[in-house]
Amino acid sequence: MVTSATSERPRAWLSDSSVWSLVAANSVALGLALYQHWSLASLLILYWAQSIIIGVANVFRILNLERFSTANFTINDRPVEPTAQLKRQTARFFALHYGIFHAVYLGFIVAFRRGQALWTWPLALCIAV
Repeated sequence: MVTSATSERPRAWLSDSSVWSLVAANSVALGLALYQHWSLASLLILYWAQSIIIGVANVFRILNLERFSTANFTINDRPVEPTAQLKRQTARFFALHYGIFHAVYLGFIVAFRRGQALWTWPLALCIAV
């Protein structure tokens, strides 16, 4: 089980700069989307890309945990030891399942766009932000 400061203190997210930078980036993106009359598919691709970035960051966070706890963590109904190998295996497991979900999600977005360009410069700029 992965623990963080936010799970130890219920309102810690209020002082988390990553939360506020995400809110700010989304506010700018929504403002630009409204101003330029983006389609729903454009917003979906923005949020898809943002979710991919968050997922990659979480893989690195798992790999860089100083305290990797396996309390209440079982594999095949057996408790496991918190080893470096298990931490890497957990990160790979997360990345695989997160990646499969996002591949399917991207498939729906591509089908929804029906031949329209997937990327535009303003969209790419918002993703970079």
